[in-house]
Formats: sequence, C-alpha cells, structure tokens
Amino acid sequence: MNFRAEDIAIWLNANYTPSPSGPDALKSGLDKVISLYPDDPSAGSPFNTGNETFGTGPGYKRGSAIRMTSHAI
Repeated sequence: MNFRAEDIAIWLNANYTPSPSGPDALKSGLDKVISLYPDDPSAGSPFNTGNETFGTGPGYKRGSAIRMTSHAI
C-alpha cells in the first residue's frame, strides 16, 4: 500500500484527536510533522534499506517512519 501525505495526515488526525489546543493547532502540528519526514524512500522505515520499498509504494516508508516515531513519544 502506498501512502500519500493526505493519508498520513488522516491517520495521525484519527490517532491524536481531539487536541486540547483545538483543531487548527492539531492541523498545524500535523503539517509540521509531515514536513519533517522527506518523501524519499531511502530515508524511510525500515531504515538502511535504500530505495527498496518491498512491493509497496514510496509513501509507505515515509508513513512507517512517522508511525514509528509517533509510537515512541
């Protein structure tokens, strides 16, 4: 499955709603998080695997990196 930035934002929003700071602050925060993770498969998770996407699209590795980090918080 390939994830677009919009798909990642939907997933994050579903997992971090409601925000005590309000919906605008949540959207701003989600946009910031997504901007910190490049749309570059070689930078995604699983790490150190280059551009290999294991049959998924390039957005999958980006989404995986964000999910991994969000669960570590």
